[in-house]
This record gives sequence, structure tokens and C-alpha cells, in this order.
Amino acid sequence: MTYVLQIVGVVVLSVLVDVLLPNGQINKFIKGVFSVVLTFTVLTPLSGLAVGQFDIFQEGSGVSLSVDEDYLSQIERNKNEYYSEVLENALNEKGIVSKVTYESGSVRVEVGEAYDASTIKDVIRSHIGISEENIVIVYG
Repeated sequence: MTYVLQIVGVVVLSVLVDVLLPNGQINKFIKGVFSVVLTFTVLTPLSGLAVGQFDIFQEGSGVSLSVDEDYLSQIERNKNEYYSEVLENALNEKGIVSKVTYESGSVRVEVGEAYDASTIKDVIRSHIGISEENIVIVYG
């Protein structure tokens, strides 16, 4: 905020001087001086940015960050439901009736009949690229 106020101050001061001074050589000289001052005012924070000293999130900058845990949890639930549905549909297309639960990188497949475990694992790996250790098949 102080950066913006500095720029506004220099611009207002240059306009005020331009209005008060009569036309002539001195007016052109003063305009040139204020142009240089304004250029340095604008470029000063940018030089700090170039060398990595400019911190936009410095204390008192008015910028704050926070994490919305509820939103992130909802995204994770949506992802889990989506993968569960995709895998269940893929297994149904292969004729494997199942209930699939995907959660945090692991898959649980509940099947009623004795289907070939390697077929189930191949279908799951082809759809989401998960390792075999993270696939649990429950018969019952």
C-alpha cells in the first residue's frame, strides 16, 4: 500500500509543480526531474523482486492465506467416489459384479463369486495405475 501511495504522491506533486510553474525552460527541466523520480519510484520495488528480496506476503501487507480444510476434504471425498465408480463400472464391463471402495491410494474390491484375482487387479491397474500391494480383494 505504501508503494502505491509513493507513486501517487510523486504524480500529484509533479502535476502541482507543472501547474504552478510558468512555461519555459525551467518547467521542462522540472518535468524531466519528476519523470526520473517517478521512474525510480516505480522501479525500486521491482529491483528487490529481481534479487529475491521482495516479499509480497510480508507482515502488514494486508495479504493473508488460509487453508480451507473442509473444501480439501470434500475434494478428497469426491475423488474417492469418482475412482470407486470408475473402477466398479470397469469391472462390471468385464462381467465382474463387485463393490469397489477407493480411499487414499488403496482399493478394496468386494466380490460375491470367486473371480480371478489377477483379472481384477489388471483391470484396476489399467484404469488408475495403482500398485498391486494397494489392491485388496474380499470374497464373500
